Amino acid sequence: MKRKCITLLSILLAAGVFFASCSLLPGNSETSGDPGNSSQSSPEGTTVEDDNEVETKTTDEAEETFTLIESTEDSYTYQNADGTKTATLTVALSEGSAVWRVEGNTLTIENVTEDSVIELSGVFYGNIVATVDDDYKLELALKGLTIYSYNACPIYVEGGDKITISAKKETENLVFDLREAVGEEDVSAAIYVTSDLDLQGKGALYVTSEHNNGIHTKDDLKVKNLTLQVECEDNALKGNDSLTIESGTITLIARSGDGIKTSNSDISSKGKQRGTVSILAGKILIYAAEDGIDAAYNVEIAENDELDLQIFTERYSKYTEATSTASSATSILPTNTATGQSGFGGNTQSGFGGNGQSGQGRPGQGGQGGFSGGQGGFPGGQGGFGGMTEGNSDKSDTSSKGLKADNEILIAGGNITIASYDDAIHANSDEELENGESALGNVTISGGTLVLASNDDGIHADGILTISGGNVKVTKSYEGLEGNTVVLSGGSISVVASDDGVNAKATTGEGILVSGGNIYVYAGGDGLDANSQAQYDGIRFAGGNVVVISTGNGNSSIDTERGYSYTGGSVVAIGLSGGMGNESTKCQNLSSVGSTKTLSLQKDAYLVVEGFATVKLPASLNALVVVLGKTSANIASASSSSATLDENGVFWQD
Repeated sequence: MKRKCITLLSILLAAGVFFASCSLLPGNSETSGDPGNSSQSSPEGTTVEDDNEVETKTTDEAEETFTLIESTEDSYTYQNADGTKTATLTVALSEGSAVWRVEGNTLTIENVTEDSVIELSGVFYGNIVATVDDDYKLELALKGLTIYSYNACPIYVEGGDKITISAKKETENLVFDLREAVGEEDVSAAIYVTSDLDLQGKGALYVTSEHNNGIHTKDDLKVKNLTLQVECEDNALKGNDSLTIESGTITLIARSGDGIKTSNSDISSKGKQRGTVSILAGKILIYAAEDGIDAAYNVEIAENDELDLQIFTERYSKYTEATSTASSATSILPTNTATGQSGFGGNTQSGFGGNGQSGQGRPGQGGQGGFSGGQGGFPGGQGGFGGMTEGNSDKSDTSSKGLKADNEILIAGGNITIASYDDAIHANSDEELENGESALGNVTISGGTLVLASNDDGIHADGILTISGGNVKVTKSYEGLEGNTVVLSGGSISVVASDDGVNAKATTGEGILVSGGNIYVYAGGDGLDANSQAQYDGIRFAGGNVVVISTGNGNSSIDTERGYSYTGGSVVAIGLSGGMGNESTKCQNLSSVGSTKTLSLQKDAYLVVEGFATVKLPASLNALVVVLGKTSANIASASSSSATLDENGVFWQD
């Protein structure tokens, strides 16, 4: 978002005037035309409905002491203290070489001297510990196993070249970690492996960790074919080095942590980059109090029409226990003129003077705005005099993003649905990668169907945001698409945002390039907004079909610092007339490539550009309409239309 300058406020501050109420200051400091010329200051948007039904696996088992009463070569029977309940664990070696022993309520597997498979079935009130030589592989084949563990990690494997835990066909296997929360020095996972871990099989594995993590490996974690459900307190699936889902039906519930996580971003001894989360296929449902997927390096989603990924974070997850201090989930989108939590600066994002791009901190940090306009806060808190979270008063105060990566996010296909209190998709460039490289912060979408609803950005790239294909719908957001630079070259893109629809933060060079695709933007702030100081290079239209609607006072359908350029494509830009709305006319060669008209438009009426396009109006406004790609256009309003409109209410004349 382009930062505004409050001249009157500066004068009053210099005179020592102190305001007692934030409501005295406008939420947007640029001069608009008629302040009442829009029927609403912010699009409503629509959230993503969660119609999934999940049967969580719980137990009413009370902690009891089970004592071994009978054992054979591969069978161990336990009984509780009053003799009312028995449980039998069966252990069998089907391949390789290994030995095991039972001591108390612990099954210990060791002396694995070749690749081996051990079959486990029955009910066990205890825990399993396996030690494997680094040269060999061990598979724990679960054939109808239920484990209840009250005092130790239920399944712990140390060493091995690779460990496999398989759920055999037509079997249901349950692992209950019933311990209290353990410290960082302990093993805080229901299943923990110190080497590579593969989870596979045509059966089902259910893991419930009441107070700790779900499944964790120090190296690479892969899931294939399995029906897997993990419900836990903190992180559901974590592979320190990488995490790959090749196929399967997977449900992850993290009541206070992340759904999927990696933590390393260095290079392995074999030259492999660590830290990537790869989704290749499968049906994946994630509920997370914090991030749905948090990758220390990349998130990569493959081109696969059968891939289905749904993510619900923070209060959009029906399992979240501890939520942030953000306001109620029923108020998804803050209005563009809100002054409540953004201090005296309202949506200007500069607090009481600010430094141009202040208010960067989360609630309680005071942002970067300052009482004197410098880098300090005046006093912090939620907005205070120093601004808040870039004017957005209704976002999470914890990281609760849908997809997050510390380097890049690459989406080539799949069906992806995200409802998040934080950014739906977010790539960082400010993280220090362990491989010694600078993080790119890029988001690249070349295919797939994405439906995104967010209390903050729909898609945010610290680096370059590129959409070249697919169907991308941002149904709710504060800012829809944001990147240092934004490149839109293909696909179908629809954005609903309470503030800016598409925002490029770069102050030099090209900010937004539109060269292809069908693009619809409905914004309460600027429709397309670039901060580049390069003359006529902030935004460049070079192709595609674009409809931009901006309803916010003091904003424009097309907003640049020093103008924009047009070399191709079809553009209909609708914004408020007067004031900052005139920014949309600052095209380098407007008279030779386009037309403009000011007229009153009513909600649900039709803007008709004869022989060019028809647009159904989502709001009433006294509008300045800019058409690019057709000179001397006949622009008019109509109460009805016979045109066949798309889902955004747009028809393009061939």
